[in-house]
Order: sequence, then structure tokens, then C-alpha cells
Amino acid sequence: MKAVVLAAGEGQRLRPLTFTRPKHMIPIGGKPILEHLINALKESGIEEILLVVNYKAEMIKNYFGNGEKFKVKINYLVQRETLGTADAIATAEKYVNDEYFLAVNGDLLLSVNAIKSVLEVHERNKPTITLAAVQAEKPEHYGLLEIEGERVIDILEKPSSGTAFNNWVNAGIYMFQARSSIL
Repeated sequence: MKAVVLAAGEGQRLRPLTFTRPKHMIPIGGKPILEHLINALKESGIEEILLVVNYKAEMIKNYFGNGEKFKVKINYLVQRETLGTADAIATAEKYVNDEYFLAVNGDLLLSVNAIKSVLEVHERNKPTITLAAVQAEKPEHYGLLEIEGERVIDILEKPSSGTAFNNWVNAGIYMFQARSSIL
């Protein structure tokens, strides 16, 4: 299985830390956030990763190279304009061919269990798309999910304070069937 890791964003809310590096390269426990994520993906059984990059892309490419040092295969795709998650995933369509693939925000610290849970739910239910959700204390800081049963009806990106109708937010982990109707 392949993973598409979205690592193009600048991280404006993390300034001044991101003046000199992309948010994905901020160290946590002596390693960049992105390295922790790549290790979790590898431990989950994913051996091929496409990093969608833009802001300070050379810093990411120089650190991770072809992935050999991390025992995975890494390719890169430069997203010329950062137009959001859907655009980044659509840009990666040729890389994933006709397979199912995992897509994940590159600035997340995820456990292997979290990744495997999404993979298992997707395999069990076989939908076109699986989106992981979590409950947040301040949902207005995230993509708020409008949910009917187990289906996401809409995503309201960072709603104004006091307008959140629940506390379920997009966790930034997705499973897609390539060439699905959303792409």
C-alpha cells in the first residue's frame, strides 16, 4: 500500500519557528515531526510514500532523500500552489494509480494503532473514502464535521467561535480508492 503525505504547507501559525523551516521539520524529541510520521507509516506496513511538498521543499528532500535511510521508498511531488488538501490529493492521482491509498497530513504525530485503525475500518466497510475523526475541545480551530450516522455530510473549515454545532473534527487521516468520484 502507498501513502500520500501532505507536507506542502508553511505553518504560518507556528511563526517564528517556520521562518527557517517547514512545520513538518520542527523537531520533537530530537527528530522532525515528519520523521516520526514516516516511522509510524513504515511500522504500519506502508513501504512507499509520496511526499507532496512546497514550502522549503529542498529542506525536506535533503533530509529524507529517497527514503533508503528510513527503509521506505520516498518520492516527491511539488504542489506549485498550495490550494488545500483536496488539491494536493488530486495532484497525487497519477502516483497512486488504481489502488487504495492512505493520505495523511504531514504535521501529525500518529501512533501505529491510529493508522492501523483507519486501515482496518476501511477494509471492513469498503467505502470509497474513509476519514478519521476526533473530538476536540475547541472545534473552531479545525475542520468541523457535519455528520449523519457514520457519513460526513460537510466539512466547515475553522468556523467562527461559538458557531460549532458539535465537537467532531477532521483528524487528517484518510483512505481513498484512487480515481474515486472525489478525485
